[in-house]
Amino acid sequence: MPHHEDPPRLAALDDATLARARTVAVHSPDPSGDGDLVWTLTLADADGVPLGRERLCAPDWPTPLAQVVAPHLDVAGLRVVGAWRTDLGEDDLPRHAAHVLPEG
Repeated sequence: MPHHEDPPRLAALDDATLARARTVAVHSPDPSGDGDLVWTLTLADADGVPLGRERLCAPDWPTPLAQVVAPHLDVAGLRVVGAWRTDLGEDDLPRHAAHVLPEG
């Protein structure tokens, strides 16, 4: 079975790749051992193909997703458009997703 590498970090994506971004998802929370949750942030194109990925920590209590995700999207020059949607991901853990567009 071929080895598939994780997508690059958002800061490493070029302008052409970022222009294809349509969705950001925050998913697969794992306890960090110090009371925080470590979430996976995945940026995907219109077909759901992952373009970039980050790991981020957030307190294990309700924290506005926009506040947690904003610094990572700012680095990529992207912004959330519309409301966040929440469901269970393929791993049966919470998954939050929103549409993104380039800033400007």
